[in-house]
Amino acid sequence: MGKTASAKVASLAAQARVLSVGEMRDISEPRRTAMLACLVAEVRAGARDEFVTMLCKRMARHIRRAEEELAEIEKRQKQVTEQLLLAYRDVLAALKDPAGNGDGSTADSLDDVLALKLAREAVERAGGVDAQLGQIEALAAHYGSNFTPLVERFFRPDRPTMFKLARRLTFVATSQDRSVLDALEHALAHQNLTRPLIPDTPPATALCDAIGEAVDEPSRPLDLSFASRNWRRTVYAKDAPGQLVRRRCQLELSLLRQA
Repeated sequence: MGKTASAKVASLAAQARVLSVGEMRDISEPRRTAMLACLVAEVRAGARDEFVTMLCKRMARHIRRAEEELAEIEKRQKQVTEQLLLAYRDVLAALKDPAGNGDGSTADSLDDVLALKLAREAVERAGGVDAQLGQIEALAAHYGSNFTPLVERFFRPDRPTMFKLARRLTFVATSQDRSVLDALEHALAHQNLTRPLIPDTPPATALCDAIGEAVDEPSRPLDLSFASRNWRRTVYAKDAPGQLVRRRCQLELSLLRQA
């Protein structure tokens, strides 16, 4: 809609807003219909904008609460350094598979065997290899003040509303870059799945539907460069290349924050 048309719609809506029912009846039918249509369109647009603004404020509030929770975590863990976490994780991984080849073989040297035995006993007293690795991974998730894994808990109640809004509204790219819209379509397509991971490459049929014509080239992974480094670290599954974490809603959070 051009500026002239927008101004005309606003003018007719403003006139309809101040007129009484009797005054509206005195206006000829074509003009009266146009005025009412413009008024309804303006009211709908205003309600939509207010709703989107409200949800954007809620997202900002979720992020702020996650940042506050991260500050509390960092305060409680201020004596634990990132270097210690990385080193200890490597030690635990080595203890779990000393030879590093997955067959569970131990060192040949007697001293190494004894050291391994004592180290294993120490780790077991602390809760075991798997438990310790889990704790370190949980702490490592916040490297570089990464609050993104914490947003999910605050966002989850709003998830159905966010997706209902995403399906109701029509998003238009402001440039030739469709990366955000492509990723949003991918998230919407997997909204109701229960499995924890989804592929980072849309099926070819989805691409055909998006552009309205057949394509010969194979599908390519989603371009998530619009998201911050911390968001991408959280979105991608660490142990499953080419997979995105859907269960924790991190892809959805990143997309809705951008959209």
